[in-house]
Amino acid sequence: MKDVSFPGDELRERRQKLKLSIDDVYRKLHIPADFVESIEAGDISALPPMCYAAGFITTYCVLLELEPEKYVDLLRDCVRPAPRFLGIPHSDENRKSPSWLNDIVAWSAICALLVLGWFTYSVTFQPKADRSDRQVEAGSIEEMPTPHTESF
Repeated sequence: MKDVSFPGDELRERRQKLKLSIDDVYRKLHIPADFVESIEAGDISALPPMCYAAGFITTYCVLLELEPEKYVDLLRDCVRPAPRFLGIPHSDENRKSPSWLNDIVAWSAICALLVLGWFTYSVTFQPKADRSDRQVEAGSIEEMPTPHTESF
């Protein structure tokens, strides 16, 4: 995966073209000046959490009359970690496993846990009764005749 850098210099050039200072941006949008400087420098690590940074960039792009989606997507690409499979980073050029393989492995593990849980439950919690010896069927037991006592 290639390194992605945030194009803050484009935003700075647009701000300067509109003859706006960083203080003007702060007064209009209430985005701290430090964050505006970090955005323009492309220093993503100095920005607040992603939800706030995306909001700041969106409102800043609207002020600069630019499409915010492009810059928010680039911000997400800068923040998003590289894809990994089994702890090994992958690049798009030498990807060895299909993208759906992770899903199959995860669902297989879930199914295996369910089967193991069912088996454990059926072995552990079922009563240990020998059903064949204890069952009584109609007509299977012969009754012994009761001895009659003679009555006077």
